[in-house]
Amino acid sequence: MTALDYFPRLMTGIEEMAFMFRNQEVETAQELYREVLEGIEWTLDVVTRIVSLQDDEILKQEFHVELKEQQKAVNRALTAYQNGDYQYLADVFELEILDYLSRFQEIIKDLQEEELD
Repeated sequence: MTALDYFPRLMTGIEEMAFMFRNQEVETAQELYREVLEGIEWTLDVVTRIVSLQDDEILKQEFHVELKEQQKAVNRALTAYQNGDYQYLADVFELEILDYLSRFQEIIKDLQEEELD
């Protein structure tokens, strides 16, 4: 499976997890939470490797700035999880992390299209 194939699955998983946390389905949401974190880690590793192979220094810099901001959002989500603040956790995933993942997905799509040209 490629990163582009995986992005939609990961994003759907995040939406489902957030919905479960908001609806107090905590036990099931916690299982999905662990899978989502593993998926984010895998995806970011792949995207980081792909971007690092590019010659575009501006793209690399912009990506790393966004990656740092995304990591801050993940850290806020981890803190919310540890504190049992599942509403805030759902907000961080839906309003921030999904947005970063969408931008990373677009980077990969754009690079793939450039490669085909």
